[in-house]
Formats: sequence, structure tokens, C-alpha cells
Amino acid sequence: MSCLLFAALSLAAGCKDEPRPYYPGLFECGRLTCPEGETCQDLTSVVPTCVSNPAQTLVRIALPASFIPLPTTGAPVEGTTLESGGFRTSSVYFDFEATGQHLYQLTGTCRDMYGCSVLMADAEGLSFHEASSYVSNGVEQLDVRFRPVRAGRYVIALAAHSGESAGHYSLQLQPLPDDHGDIAESATPISGDDATFEGVLQATSDRDVFAFHAEAGQRLVVACTQEGGGGAYLQRTVSGASGELSMEGSEVDPTYLTTGSGPHFITLSTPSLGDGPFSFQYSCRLRNVTHDDHGDTAAEATPLGTSALEEGWFEAPDDVDVFQAELAPKAYYLLGCEAPAGRQCTVRVVAPSGAVLQRFTPSEPAIYVSSEAGVHTVELRGSGVHDYRLRFNLGGVDEHGDTPEQATPIQAGSTLQGEFHGPGDVDVFALDALVAHGYRFTCTSRAGAGYPLNLVMRSADGEVVSSPPNHTPAEVLAPAAGRYSVQVQGLTRALVPHPYSCTLEDRGPDAHGNILAQATPITLPVKLGGRVETSQDADVFTFTAEAGQFILARLGVPPSDASRDEVRLLDASGQVLASAQTPSALLSHRLATSGTFFLEVRGAANDFTFEAENLGFDDHGDTLETATPLTQGVTVSGRGQSTQDRDVFSLPAEPGRFYRFVCVPEVGNNIGECNVTLLNGHRMGWDVKSPLRHGFLFDVSVSGTVGLAIDGLETYTVRLEEAVLDDHSWQAAQATPLTLGSAMAGVLEAAIDEDVFVVTLQKDAGYRLRVDATFFIRYSAVDALTGLPVPPNNGITLTPQTTGPVLIRMSPDSLQGSPHLGPYELRVDSL
Repeated sequence: MSCLLFAALSLAAGCKDEPRPYYPGLFECGRLTCPEGETCQDLTSVVPTCVSNPAQTLVRIALPASFIPLPTTGAPVEGTTLESGGFRTSSVYFDFEATGQHLYQLTGTCRDMYGCSVLMADAEGLSFHEASSYVSNGVEQLDVRFRPVRAGRYVIALAAHSGESAGHYSLQLQPLPDDHGDIAESATPISGDDATFEGVLQATSDRDVFAFHAEAGQRLVVACTQEGGGGAYLQRTVSGASGELSMEGSEVDPTYLTTGSGPHFITLSTPSLGDGPFSFQYSCRLRNVTHDDHGDTAAEATPLGTSALEEGWFEAPDDVDVFQAELAPKAYYLLGCEAPAGRQCTVRVVAPSGAVLQRFTPSEPAIYVSSEAGVHTVELRGSGVHDYRLRFNLGGVDEHGDTPEQATPIQAGSTLQGEFHGPGDVDVFALDALVAHGYRFTCTSRAGAGYPLNLVMRSADGEVVSSPPNHTPAEVLAPAAGRYSVQVQGLTRALVPHPYSCTLEDRGPDAHGNILAQATPITLPVKLGGRVETSQDADVFTFTAEAGQFILARLGVPPSDASRDEVRLLDASGQVLASAQTPSALLSHRLATSGTFFLEVRGAANDFTFEAENLGFDDHGDTLETATPLTQGVTVSGRGQSTQDRDVFSLPAEPGRFYRFVCVPEVGNNIGECNVTLLNGHRMGWDVKSPLRHGFLFDVSVSGTVGLAIDGLETYTVRLEEAVLDDHSWQAAQATPLTLGSAMAGVLEAAIDEDVFVVTLQKDAGYRLRVDATFFIRYSAVDALTGLPVPPNNGITLTPQTTGPVLIRMSPDSLQGSPHLGPYELRVDSL
């Protein structure tokens, strides 16, 4: 509270800038017992008052001679405040009769003013509550809730914050209905053994009190949930005739130990200092947990029967509740323990042999399968003092064994049905394998893809031979005859039966060896079919070849398995020389040595087609030194024996000519393109006059031998055609001189063609550049001495910055992606 606002209300010896706090002694407050959560304060032993904030400052106000009555029923009271000029001159005073410890709500509006404040005081002028208006929908609103300590007459002072003219107010005071009493005398009675009670705290100063009878030495638990309150928390206090009880354990669901017999009280409040609208809903339960509801040992265990829903309490943090159930071998049962939010219930199941079958802290019930016959013990432990619900249902007997010794036999070509009864259930099947046969064990969930299955196949000695990803088969290529087991497990925590079906397929004997020593001999070229019996199988073939020869191999598989198969080329030591995977699975490699080699097919268990070919030695050299010479007009054929093969052709070339080179790949309709690279040349590009992209044009900057390299696995033909003379050089040293005012003719013969001209121009003089052609031409001008550009003005006018030669370069421009070629005229005129 500000001294600027309430200066005139303070005592004569009061504050200058702020009210001075007063700390009462024990003598003055000894006459007043405050409710839980409040502290007594007094001024000069006159009016002791209970306040919710011990640091709250008490101020005595000077009261006027008359007041406006403020009824607690009926229509609002309306009126006008005076101009702002100090609280004494501008305040409006009201009085009303209040019931002690009752909750009141003051609502209203302050119009035509910059907010307003209210001050509540008792009949002696001692203030105990203050509040200010807030803006809602453009209007200054008041909504104040307060609780007088004692019955009697009380005062409310209303003042404008500031303003130049009188403001208008509207106030309404009404008692709020209280669902539960605030003191022991008006407490709501409840049972002291097991009681559920709820209510609403309607203001920060509201409290609800409940009364019950308890005997000395009882242990009580008060558990509450809350809703609303704007972040406030619920404070619980349990007291008896001798005072407040001590709390045991955590503050979450605290435990209290009674020290005497008689009436006891639970007080609920919220320690908040906020004003305004407030609604705090709660629901609580009082439970007498003095006596243990379930035994702590197997001898004291509670029997479960075939179905049970048991409610219980962990009466102490170390309490253990024990239950027992009679189970048959392979019986499946549902078991779960539900605890309140923030709590945990840990379950441990012990078999008759003493073996711990399960230990878990479930969030929901799950299904498990017993491995022994007899009485099983279920132990529950909590995370403090709290309640729980134990759910138990005994089902039927598992139809398939859970171990290799209890496995269900399955024959090749047959399908068996099964059902999982929960995440703890596994089913095991057994098959008798023939030597060198491949087997595939496939399971599918009849409940849909959302219920994945996990398969693990083991040999007779327990070694895992196959553990595939979910939804894929388990496979084995049996090295010897014997028994194999397959464990099937569902990967969901579904509480409903989970049906499935499994099929065993005998893939037959292995047709080709799996290792180099067992490889099948072949003679290239070869085309054959085969089968990879399992994903662990490999079919190996062997052949001989010479150094420098190219080997080509191609693997074909069903489209469904096109990303899981591989063909590999190995030498006699087993080193992998080349490999290729489906879907393309095309392998090509040039051998560096002569000898025995192997082609290996491996991958998914499926049928395949296999082709292999020896393409022989390289038909054309790979370098300029070993290149095949080209003669004008002569067609030469070639073939890239591998994807890394390069064929090089050579010819002598000299500057001032364009050489035309044609390469046609032997593919359907001849629409393919050769991968051609120019070696030792200057420029190369497409011949735009060629109907298909088979023709190339290139030139050189110096005389010498030029190479043309063709890369890739293609069959093709090449031909060197007639050379075309270049009318103007592209090199600055051989630029064609221009005469001012005279036209110079030229022809752009190719997309790579550039014509360079030179003309002497004067500094700061103007020149017009004119080009006559039927197609777009790009041109540029640079100073021949400095190399700096001479940019044209408006695209046609040149103004050199120095006197001397200027180079003008002409080249084809692209129109819609294709350059146009042909004759043109160039002319430079003085302006």
C-alpha cells in the first residue's frame, strides 16, 4: 500500500513515504487464536488481527463521521467519487455488518477514472485488506474476496487513482456460500477409517475443515488430487486435541501418527497472496492404515484364485504385500499392478522352486506363462505409502512348448497354427534336416502387421544359426543331418490372444558348391539358371582366362528380391576383383593375370538366371600412345569391354580447321550418345547440323596429334569426316584487321567457332559497331594492350579510354538452347 495513496488514513505518528510495519508481542496476540496458515498482528494492543502474510503491513485509517450502508443482498450501490486530491478528500466510505470467518465477494466497476482502489478495515479503522481494479473489456473492474476474522461492523473505503473530474462507481457485496466450515466448530464430519471427501476453495483466504474420530497410535493417510487454482498448491494439516500431528514419509500422500484419542481435524488451504477470482477444486481420501491389509510373507499370503481384482495399501515405505496362485505347467495368466500417478508398484513372481520368473514395474497389465506346476508367489512393493490395484486372471494352457525339449515337431511342406498369450509367451518348433538341404521357416501374424514376430533358429547344440529381422524367415543350409529348433515370439504387449501361422519349406539339395573348392566348372560364354537355397547359401562357378581379357557377368532375379542379390568375381586366392548387386547386377572387369577365376552368386533365397561371357582382349588402346589412327572417311567399329574401358583414336591436326568426328552407338534407333573426350585439343562441341547427337566438331591451337577417347560399355562405330577451314582465327595473335568504314564478311561454321578482328581506335572518340546477320551473334570488345573490356554503349557504340588496337570477338548465340550458324558482316564506323 502506497503512502501517496493512503497518507491521510495513517496514524498521526505514521509513515512519511511508506507505512511502518509493526511486530506485536506475545501478550497482545495471546488473546487471539488464528487459523492455520495465518499469523496474528496488532497495533498498540487495541485490535489483534489474523493475516495470511506475516509480512503484511497494518495501517489504521481515520474514519469519517458518516458512511454509505453497503447491503449484502439486493442491487449494486452506485454513485460518484470526488476529484482526485488525496485519499481523504476523494474517498467514499461504506460500512456493513459481517459474519465472522465468512467469505465475502466485492465486485464492481470504476468508470470515467484511471482505476480505483478499495481498503477494508474493522470498526476501529484497522485495515486488513487492500485491492486495486483491473481492466477487462476496456472497463476498470473490481473483484475482491476477503474473510473477516470476527463478526461485527466493517468499513470499505473507495478512492479513484487519478483524474480531473468525478468518476462513477458501482459496488455489490455478497457473502459466498462455503461448502465446508472454516473452523473446528463448523467442520464437516467424516469417517476416521476410510472416507472420501471433496470441495472447492473459493478464495486464497478460504479454508475447509473436516472432523473425524481417531484413537491413539493410529496411522492415517491423507491423499488428495487438485484442479484449478492457477498454480497454487493444496496444503494439508492434520491436528488432534493436543495439537498438530507430525507427518511421516514423503509429502506426497503423507502419513500421520495419532498421539491421542478423540476428535481430529483435517484443514485444507492454499498459501497464496493473490486477489481476484479464485476456484480451487480438490478431492481427498482419508484412510486408516494402522493394520496391514495383506500379509508380508508367503505364510501370510492372500490367495488369488483364478480371477482377482485386489485393492490394497502399502502402509509403510517398506511394506510388502504377498499373494499366491496355483498354476499348472505352461498356464498363461494376466498380471498387473496399478499405482497412483507419481507412484510405482513393483511385482515379483516366484515359482515353487524359488526361481524368480518375472520382476517388473508395469504401466499396464501383461500376460505371462508359467514354467512350473504348483503354488506361485506374487510379491508387491510400493514407492512410499500409497494405494494400489492388483489384477490377476488365469487363462488356459499354452498349446506349444517353450523350450527345445518341449518343441512341437513340424514337417516340410506343412503349416502349423499357434497363439501368443502375451509378451512372456514363446512357442518352439522342431524340424529334422537332411544334409546339404536348405530350409526356410516362415511365420505370419494373423492379427496384422502391427503384431511383429521374432524368430530364432538353433542347432541341436544350441548355437544360433539364424536370427533374422522381424517379418522375415529363418533359414538354414544344413551342413549335416540333425534336429533344429525355431523359437517364435510376439513383440507386442497385447492383452488379447495373438494368432499366427508358420510354414516349413524344404528348398532342396544345394546344386552348386558354396566354397571355391566345391565350385561348378563352366565354359564361357554360359547362360544357366539356379537357386540360392537360403540367404546363407552361395553358388560358385569356376573358369580359366588370360591376362588382358575382359569378363562380363549378369545376374537376374525376381523383382521382389531385386535389391538383395550379388554376383562377385574372385581370383584363385579368394580376393574379390569386382562385384555388382541387383537390380542392375552387371559386372565387367579386365583381368590382370592369367589363371583360374570364380564367379559367385549369393543373396536372398530365390531362383536366379546367370550369364557370363569372355569379351576377349581390348580392341583399341587406352592411351594416346596406343591409340588407333583414324583416316578420313573410314568407319571403324569398337566396343567398351567394361564400364572402366577407354578406347582412344588419334589423327594429326593443325590450327585453322574444324574437324568433324561421328560416333554412333549400336542401340535401338541410334538415339544413344557416345561418351567422347578430346585429348590434346583446344575445343570440342556438338555438331548442330547433325540430325542426332552423334556428330562432334573440334579444333586445335597448335599442330600435332590429337586423341579422341570413348568411355563406357558400348558397341559403336566412329568415322572422321572432311575438315572445314576456319575463315577467321579465334586467336588474338592471328586476328583479322578491320578498316574503319569498311564491311568485313565472316562465317560462323560451328557452335564452338569464334572469329577475332582488330581495329585501331582513338581515345574518347565514338564509334558505331554494326553486325548484319540472320541469327543472333554474341560479340565483345577488349583493349588489345591492356586486356580491359571496352563496353559498348546501348549495345552498338564504343568509346575507348585509350588510343590503340581493340579486339572484337564474334561467336554464335543460343536461341531456345540451339546456336544458329551462318554468314555475317561486321563494320565499325566513326561517329
